[in-house]
Amino acid sequence: MRHKLTIPIAALNVLLLTTAFQCEKDVEADPTYTFKEPVHLYPEQKSYHIGDTIWLEYRNPGRTMVDQRTNQRIAVDTVSIQFQLSYNSRYDAPVSPAGGFCDFVTATGGRITGYTSHFGTGAFLEVGCDAPRSYSFKVGVVPKIKGVYSIDLPVVPREVRACPNRRTGFPLSAIEYRFTVADGNKDVYLAIPPQQRGESVRGHTEQQIDNKLVFMLKVE
Repeated sequence: MRHKLTIPIAALNVLLLTTAFQCEKDVEADPTYTFKEPVHLYPEQKSYHIGDTIWLEYRNPGRTMVDQRTNQRIAVDTVSIQFQLSYNSRYDAPVSPAGGFCDFVTATGGRITGYTSHFGTGAFLEVGCDAPRSYSFKVGVVPKIKGVYSIDLPVVPREVRACPNRRTGFPLSAIEYRFTVADGNKDVYLAIPPQQRGESVRGHTEQQIDNKLVFMLKVE
């Protein structure tokens, strides 16, 4: 007697989903180029006042970037690059203030999008395809509320992709940013009572300050 192999519908669905995820994982590709670009922050201070402007500037008039893997300078004159920053409350600040914790201004154009959360306000900027001569941009953070804050650069690499109006393609690539500040104001962070620092992993923020991903500040 021949036995039939039967698989319940629910189990079959799980099997198909698992297979799909495995296939997706198998086709993942590493970026051809990995860029790590400097962002200048000024004026570089420990404290600011409400209404001051903290400028974040990226300068790339030549439209080239250095690939971290090969240390070669790559022409990127047909791509769109993305930049994201977040301004996060760290201590002695309200939760979910109306209108966010800060305003953003830009001095060089580009499409900028703002977003808010309970503990921060962020901005997302995309430049490149509409810029005739340069990838440079300049974004200002204008504090609105007193407290202790950080300006954070996400550690997740952003995609570099070809402009839709260009015939020339560009390989899969990623870009990260780092502050060029001499001091990320770690002492401002360490002045926060340890029980109020809100870290899930001890020492994580200090490491990010050392890696030029976080800049701490007071607003008075």
